[in-house]
Amino acid sequence: MKDRERAAMQDADDLERRFLRAVRELREEVNVRIEYEYVSPSAATSEEVDLALRELDENGRLHLESALHHQFFVPREVHVLWESEGHQALGGEFQLHSTVDSASHPEYVPTDVNLKPRRQKILSELRAIDSLSQSGMGAVAGVRLSAEPPFEMWYYSKTERMFQKLNLSPSGYLETVLATKGTTGWQYLFADVDFRDSWLEEVGSNLQTMLETFPTLFPEYDYEPLRARLEARL
Repeated sequence: MKDRERAAMQDADDLERRFLRAVRELREEVNVRIEYEYVSPSAATSEEVDLALRELDENGRLHLESALHHQFFVPREVHVLWESEGHQALGGEFQLHSTVDSASHPEYVPTDVNLKPRRQKILSELRAIDSLSQSGMGAVAGVRLSAEPPFEMWYYSKTERMFQKLNLSPSGYLETVLATKGTTGWQYLFADVDFRDSWLEEVGSNLQTMLETFPTLFPEYDYEPLRARLEARL
């Protein structure tokens, strides 16, 4: 095994352990109620990931292995839907997909004929990293694979009628899921939005609650960068 491949697998193993720990942290928190939980029984093999990357990179120009190999080397699916017992409106969901799962299921990213043609094209180029299928939001976060690295992250919500480019990388997305536990609307902290807009006021309020409570519940994560992003959008 090459040193690069060995390092990628070590990074992947670490990422998998961290996500399983995030699930456990939610499950063990007395003020959190788990509504749905599923973790696929096994991670993909290195060969499966390589095959999936080749399928995604049809023209051979995206250099996917160096950019995305370890970032997606997680169980085929890690899915949790939760609600706070202490704060009625606070809850969240994440449904993370591996490279293998994302490559095999392009239908995880929906179509939307109401978008302008250019944005419909962008939506069609996404491969899902994260879905919100149990909460009824019809939302998905995906990486756009049509250009050279760095790859773009986009967030689409059918119920909120939003399609936003996010100011973070695929690996940054996964890191932020770990900290926020998928708190509803956290993606807007990395989008060009204003939480003073009427439709986002409740989202902003819930994120404020998260940032007030999570540092105590989950002290190993750094919430200051997220707090700064929220304040910049209020």
